[in-house]
This record gives sequence, structure tokens and C-alpha cells, in this order.
Amino acid sequence: MSGSLEGAARRPVAVLMVTVATVVFGVVSYFRLDLALLPDLSYPTLTVRTEFPGAGPRDVDKRVTEALEKRLATTNGLVSMTSVSRSTFSDITLEFRWDTDMTEARADVESKIDAATLPEEAERPLVLPYDPSLDPILRIAVSGRGTGEADLALARKLAEEEVEKELKKLKGVAAAKIRGGREREIAVHLDDQALLRSGIGLDEVAAALLGANRNEAAGLIQEGPIEYVVRSVNELRTVPEIEAVVVKNVGGVPLRVRDLGTVAESFKERELAAYVDGKEAVLVEVYRKAQSNVVAVARAVRERLLREGSPAPERRGRGGPGPGIAAEKGLREALAPWVDLKVLTDQSRFIEGALDEVRDTAVLGGLLAVLVLYLFLRNAMATLVAGAVIPICAIATFAPLFLADVSLNIMSLGGLALGVGMLVDNAIVVLESSARQRERGLAPLPAAVAGVREVAGAITSSTLTTVCVFFPIVFVGEAGAAGQLFKDLALAVVYSLLLSLVVALFVIPTCLATLPRLVPKGGRPPAPPRF
Repeated sequence: MSGSLEGAARRPVAVLMVTVATVVFGVVSYFRLDLALLPDLSYPTLTVRTEFPGAGPRDVDKRVTEALEKRLATTNGLVSMTSVSRSTFSDITLEFRWDTDMTEARADVESKIDAATLPEEAERPLVLPYDPSLDPILRIAVSGRGTGEADLALARKLAEEEVEKELKKLKGVAAAKIRGGREREIAVHLDDQALLRSGIGLDEVAAALLGANRNEAAGLIQEGPIEYVVRSVNELRTVPEIEAVVVKNVGGVPLRVRDLGTVAESFKERELAAYVDGKEAVLVEVYRKAQSNVVAVARAVRERLLREGSPAPERRGRGGPGPGIAAEKGLREALAPWVDLKVLTDQSRFIEGALDEVRDTAVLGGLLAVLVLYLFLRNAMATLVAGAVIPICAIATFAPLFLADVSLNIMSLGGLALGVGMLVDNAIVVLESSARQRERGLAPLPAAVAGVREVAGAITSSTLTTVCVFFPIVFVGEAGAAGQLFKDLALAVVYSLLLSLVVALFVIPTCLATLPRLVPKGGRPPAPPRF
């Protein structure tokens, strides 16, 4: 140890290069770290959802929920089981131990479901894991220029054809779900008397419409080495097309849909109505892909919404006029003649605000620590060297955090903020020990080596004592929500303290040997005045 300490003190350029390289790696890692509000939590919870069409709550409970509960009660690692039976649906929530392998638990649950006896009318149960990251990261309101149903229908149409299509192209966006507004619908109203006269039933009319509105493969055509796929494209889009569908030939006379009733275009019945500033609107919920950066995805969506460019040309089609979205043009500006776009909620704003607040607190704490150092040392150069430990260790800590797949969240930044005050402890001890060696008349290099050699064991044991308090949290990260939350904090504290020990043992002695004015020969820095 003493040889390596003296070797480092004799090679200031090498120490400087290693320090700069470490800081550079830390800076690169900082910009590559994912941003999140909290660490990723893996909840040991599964939900078994079963659909039983047309059944009431009592039938669902007796015939579906109880049958599944008897089988699922023997699942390995199960802690508790709760169920909710309502009309048409059965939900059974299974909670497992925190150390349970959820892949094996899900396979076990699915095997238990296969062994259960369920009604033939019931759908196959779905096994759904609980994941809080499945919540939408942005909610965007698309509102028409007016307040009528036609404006809501246009807003819904543009949200589906333009907004959803453009947002799905962005990296990290998994889906864009459209809710609210008015959806176009073509309703066929049949005349009872006409059906009785013709002897045609409702099922025949439905079968005729279904057969006329079908796209199917019609075979293959091979021409030399080229093979063509033939499809029958027969999709009903307009009211006249539906009215002209032949239901049945009676006495050689074709009876069409218009002979049996009326066909009218209307709107579907709404299950949800969203209002923004007292005006009804369409909601677009944006979901991110797994393991993608919330802040980066939200920033890309906002940029696509607000980016300005050249005007987009109009285009016309079956659905009427609509905007053609240019690749370089923002959606908000391109859709402005028809609808308004407004971001309602954005998770990334809250995450960035929370991280900025924690980051500012850590920086302020570091500045206060440097100020306290100067008040006691009364030596600007010594304060600068000791205070340099804080940014060096804090920035270098981002490299091991990146290698450990830790995101930049309020827990990891809180760990850095917690360790800021402890980062300079080892440096102060080395400075005082070297100052005492200089009082004995030693030259700068021997004084630096002797000073750090004298306290190396003490500061090492002191640092490792603190590390031993936080490091065990890393191993209990899977033992509960608290362990998973504080794992990132523990890693940040441990890495920063270990780096501060390395800096105190190698970088500080090199600075003392290279900058002898840190401690004047023959004595300590001037002591603060006594009051």
C-alpha cells in the first residue's frame, strides 16, 4: 500500500489522467442514464380475469369465481387471494411472496386454470400481471372548432387517422388509445311488416350483410417464378352500398336491404364523455414501451406535436377533407384548421421537476459543505482541493450506477445528496495528517506520503463501516417494496463513498506533493480567530 501511495504521489500526470478519464466516463454515463421518478418496482401480483357473457353477478361467482379459487388456492408462494364477481366478469387477485419467481408463478397459475371446470359460455381466463408503468405517460385532448356532433366526429376521425398514426411512428411509443368523441355508425332499421310479407328473418338479413362485407383470400395465381395472392375485397362503406345488398331472391325478384327497411348514418352510443375547459373533446392516451425512457418518449411526443414547418397540403378521400401531415410539420399546426391539440397530463414534467429539485438540493449541499470547509481551514487552496472531492466523486459515481442498470431517480439522486457531506471527511483527515508532517519539517512529497500512510487504515475502516451499513440493502432488494426502493439509494451511497476513499488515498496526496503551498512549511494554515 505504501509503495503504491508513494508511486501515485510521484506521478501527478498519470493520476490527473486517470481522474479526468473517470470523470469523463461519469459524464457520459450521466447522459445515458434513464430518467424515472422512482426505481422500477416488481410487484408479486397476478390478476385472473374471466369473461362470462350474459351472466349475472351470482352466476359468475358460483360457476366461475369459486371454481377457479378452489384450484388457485394451492398455488406455490401464494400469500393472499381476493376476488370480485360482477356482471359478465370475474376478477381474482393473487398476491405472492416478494421472493417468488413470477415467471414460474404465472406458469403455475395457468396450469391450475387449465385444470378448472368452467362453463362452456365462459371465455378463457386471462392472467394479467400488475405493472404501474402501464399507465399512460401523456394525455392529449383533441377538440373540434365547434361544439356540435359533427365537430366531435371530425375530432375523433383525425385523432384516429392522423394523431394516432403519427405518434405510433415515434421511438418508444407502444400505443395511442383513443377515447371519447363521436364514432360514425351506419344503422339498418328493418320494417317488421316487410319482413313478415317476405318471410325473411333477421338472421338472414344479418348473414347477407356479413357475406357482402368480407375480405377473404381467394387463392393464388402463379405466373412463372412470381406468385400472386388473390383476395376478395368487398367492404361496405356507404349507405347506398348497404341498401343495394341482396338479401334473398323471392320468385326471381331480388329483395334488397332497402326493400326491407331503412339505412341511416348516425353515431354510436357513447360510453365515455371527456370535457376540457367545459368543452367536449377526444382523449388520446399515449403508452410507452417496456424499458423505454419516460422523459425521452414524452419529449419526442411533444416535439412532434409542436414542431413547426411548411404548410401541409390538403387531401380529399372518401371520408371528406382532411389534412395531409407533412413529415417536417408539427401536428398541432397541421391540424389547426380543423381541431385543437392540448397536452393535459405529462408524467415527464413531474419527473423532471422532482429530479431537478433533488439535484439542486445536492448542489446546494455541496456548496455549503465547501463554505464550511473554508471557514475552518482558512486556506483557499486547501479548501479547493478538499472541495474538489465532491464533484469528482459525484460525477464518477454515475459510471458504476450505469453499469448496475440503475436509473436516475429521486432515490439514487437522494443517495448522492446524502453522501455529499461524507465525501470530504477522508480528504480533511488526509489534509490534517499531511499538515502535521509538514510541521515536523518534511518536504512536500514525503509529508504527503507519510500523512496518508498514517491515516490510511483509519479512513479505510471508517469508510467501510459506513459502507457496511448501506451495502446489505442491495441484497434485500427483492424482499419487499422498501428494499426495491432503497436499493438505488444504497448503491449511490456505497459507490460515492468508495470513490471518495480512493480519491483521499491517491489524488489528495498527489495534490499535496504537487502544490506545496497548500500547507506552509513550518506550520498549519492560519487558525481562525477565537471569539
